[in-house]
Parts: sequence; structure tokens; C-alpha cells
Amino acid sequence: MFIGDQLPVLYYIKEQGLEDQIDMVLYDSAKLEVLYWTTYILFSKKRVSPQLVSKVNQAMEAMKLDGTYDQIIRRYTE
Repeated sequence: MFIGDQLPVLYYIKEQGLEDQIDMVLYDSAKLEVLYWTTYILFSKKRVSPQLVSKVNQAMEAMKLDGTYDQIIRRYTE
């Protein structure tokens, strides 16, 4: 048994071909939360303009709205 962040664990299981050998038990995260932190994209202030950061933020939001973000997540976890 091991506990891990859902997305990296699903990706690892898929990459190792272990889908048929592992049973995943999903718990309500509110009951089992061990550690939580938000994921961020970081940019160097010396090399990246605020305009580019804004464009990336807008693109990420558009990807979430049109379903692209979820497609990418599914690609690495299913």
C-alpha cells in the first residue's frame, strides 16, 4: 500500500504497465488529506515579461474552459 498524489501516481502506474496489478482505492479527500499544496508555474522576473505571464494565465484559463486541460490530464492518467 502507498499513498500519493493522484495524478503522478496514476501516471506512474500507467507508465509502468501496472494497471492490472494495482487496485486503487479513492477516499474522500476531506477525510484523508495528509498534505496539500497548490501547484504553480514559476517565471523568472529577469527573463520573462509580465505580458508573457498574463498571456500564459489567459491561455491556461481558456484551456480549462474549452476542456483542453482535462484532456491533457486524462492523457497521462487513463
